[in-house]
Amino acid sequence: MQSRILEDQPTGFRRDYELGETVRCQTHMSTGDTSSLENHDFAFVKRSDGSYSYAILAERSEEFMLFAMNASGATKKISKKHWSSLLCLVSR
Repeated sequence: MQSRILEDQPTGFRRDYELGETVRCQTHMSTGDTSSLENHDFAFVKRSDGSYSYAILAERSEEFMLFAMNASGATKKISKKHWSSLLCLVSR
């Protein structure tokens, strides 16, 4: 049953993080093809101060990804040309 629950979770979901939380360990992030992210997947998003925050992909188009950065509704829109430099996948 536990494996079924995990299979239903969006990509990048981690129970040990809340939206907006700063990455605690570099091993929680991985490099990879961030263009494969879909709505409701999780990722670490680079903030203006250089830190990475746990966020959920709220909207996606060919030109941008819009992430919900915290439970209060703060968002960050990332244009396609910055996907590889501002996004990291979440490690399991």
